Amino acid sequence: MTDRFWNESDSKIFIDQGRIFTPSRDELRDAFLDLIPAELDETFQVVELAPGAGWLSAAILNHFPSASILALDGSEDMLAETARALEPFPGRWETRTFQLQNPDWRAALPTGLRAIVSSLAIHHLKGTAKRDLFADLHDRLAPGGALLIADLVEPASVPALRHMARAWDDAVERQSIELSGSPAAWEFFRDDHWNIYTWPDLEMDFPSPLVDQIDWLRQTGYTRIDIPWARAGHTLIAAYRDWQQRRRQAAGSRQQAAGSRQQAAGSRQQAAGSNDYASSVELFQPRAPPPGPCLKSRTRYFAANHVSGSSCQSGPGIGRIDLLRAPGSGPFQAPPGAQLQGRV
Repeated sequence: MTDRFWNESDSKIFIDQGRIFTPSRDELRDAFLDLIPAELDETFQVVELAPGAGWLSAAILNHFPSASILALDGSEDMLAETARALEPFPGRWETRTFQLQNPDWRAALPTGLRAIVSSLAIHHLKGTAKRDLFADLHDRLAPGGALLIADLVEPASVPALRHMARAWDDAVERQSIELSGSPAAWEFFRDDHWNIYTWPDLEMDFPSPLVDQIDWLRQTGYTRIDIPWARAGHTLIAAYRDWQQRRRQAAGSRQQAAGSRQQAAGSRQQAAGSNDYASSVELFQPRAPPPGPCLKSRTRYFAANHVSGSSCQSGPGIGRIDLLRAPGSGPFQAPPGAQLQGRV
């Protein structure tokens, strides 16, 4: 049996009826927005796989006014509908054609993405192909970036299958009345066999067990994997690229910057040692020296027009001070009561 792929007839139906056919889609939209790891005013990029009518991409651009979107779909009708949905956000979005089942498009994705999102598309890939997709998308995310996938999952038991089938029917029937005022959309959904838990399409739909998908995400490097939303077999999986890596990179950048500052300071000191800015002078104390042995201590002197000086007292009443003089500074100002001998 050959696989059947999504066609433009399917696209037209889902553009028209997607909000009714998807259980609690507004609630799902809000969950996506909550899970994107960004502040409202941040600038970042998101990729959406198979945006359909563009409702999720539009919600992201509306919620995050500095974000941008790259939307990929295999349907020209879907891309045209997405473009219409994104017209209020000029300069912040791009659409491209791709074939989900062909992995070649993944190498052309941008890197450093804050999130990769998808709604009701990945179940068209078979199990091992989902695992490979997760692996390829991981390195396209920025550290701490999110992979957010809402999709149909394979139930693990017959009772779960019965529940998912009934709950999906109930949701579509209720939403058909609430959103359109008519049962027509529900009747079409029922008669055209859109509920894959009742009428599985073995040529096109390949939902995978939830536990398998969590395992594949772990195997391919994701952390903090959650199921923050689920309705009638529709499940939102949230997984993140190692968020500690982002912290480690930031800490490494701070350490590198500190090292650069220290190196620069060392270079200035070295430069000072190679010209007249470094001077040695004798410091005499005219007052009577204190009784007792020589004091083995260092004293630091500071003056407004100099960087610093240090003195090691080597005998009663006399010491030597080494100055690091700032370029363009005036003469050294000795401490009160001291006399200078030597060139400054």
